Amino acid sequence: MEKYYYLKPYCREIEAKIINICESNKSKDLRLVRFDKTIFYPEAGGQPGDRGKITFKGENFSIIDTQKDQNKEHVIHFVEDPKKLLKEKDDVKIELDWDFRYSYMQKHAAQHVLSSLFNNTLNFATVGTHLGKDLVTIELDTKNIDLEDCYKIENMANNIIRSNKKITYQELEHSEAEELDLRRSIKVSGPVRIVKIEDCDLIACGGLHTSSTSEIKLIVYVGQEKIRSHIRTIWSIADDAIWSIHENSKLIANLCSALSAQSFELEKIVSNLQNNLLQERQQNNNSWILLAELLIEKMAKNEINIVTLDEKYSVIPLKCFNEVLKNQDKTVCIITNKQNHLEWLIHVSSNFSLKMDNFKKEVLLPSSAKGGGRFPVFQGILDVQNVNVFCDNFRSFFKNK
Repeated sequence: MEKYYYLKPYCREIEAKIINICESNKSKDLRLVRFDKTIFYPEAGGQPGDRGKITFKGENFSIIDTQKDQNKEHVIHFVEDPKKLLKEKDDVKIELDWDFRYSYMQKHAAQHVLSSLFNNTLNFATVGTHLGKDLVTIELDTKNIDLEDCYKIENMANNIIRSNKKITYQELEHSEAEELDLRRSIKVSGPVRIVKIEDCDLIACGGLHTSSTSEIKLIVYVGQEKIRSHIRTIWSIADDAIWSIHENSKLIANLCSALSAQSFELEKIVSNLQNNLLQERQQNNNSWILLAELLIEKMAKNEINIVTLDEKYSVIPLKCFNEVLKNQDKTVCIITNKQNHLEWLIHVSSNFSLKMDNFKKEVLLPSSAKGGGRFPVFQGILDVQNVNVFCDNFRSFFKNK
């Protein structure tokens, strides 16, 4: 089979002959199709398999994925053909979903540029990549990357894009390829496909890329996250990057309008709002603790108590009751209504010992309640219709202690 996806990576449609077709184990509507030649790239190296369509006798059949077979010898196209209209030896037209393909050519080329810059500028090797639908991630062999270094790499990458560097391919014997000054060691056996970005990168890679860096359009740094002992950097590429800039501009404009502020004032205003919110939460929390203390004083006067809160008190977080009960040696069960279920909290007096296995068996399981904890505090949820069973079992459990 001729691999036109390498010979003519910008070819969007081609005439081909079906040489093999069989049913898929995944779906009765899917068929696995092989052609005598294909422009569809099979998933490999983080680049997804192409998708598109087959046209035959006026009918269109969707190609939803492209993969290599188990032996890595043939390219298999996953075709939606529920009526089984396609046959072996049919001459058909196959056409790429070009927007999908070209987007990943841009992303793959951008990833090479970025990985090369990280390697050559900061001495950070790339240990993993992912070309996602919206974002590209590059995992680097380092524990920390300064924000300014990421912006520096972004600026250098966009300079390479503006310089319109050529991206070329060459297939060499393995021994020849090993003599080159490649960014990364070769991972395959046999002939090696070398991808060269002029004055930037040289690496063995079986993926598809644009023919020049200018086609990448734009690279924008989005952020980073720690993963294992590495840093994963996150990037937006090409039209996705342009769209994200527009969306961020709209967001900033809307925030400026809502807060009657200039963009340079937003950070200070948001910080002040956060501080005010924290203060209000603390004030509310103190008020809730005071209210919880009054409710316990009024409703929990015995050694073993059940306090069922009215709906108007359901806003009080259970942790506030726990704060109060820390200083009181009482066994109290607090039950509060939370929309379509109940939440419970039990604080156990030092006069009792409670083994969770026994408590689950005698109280939780009969009432289909769920929960857990560590002495002296236990917490969980409960269905409304089982509250009476739960309360009866709670009283019996502690009275028998």
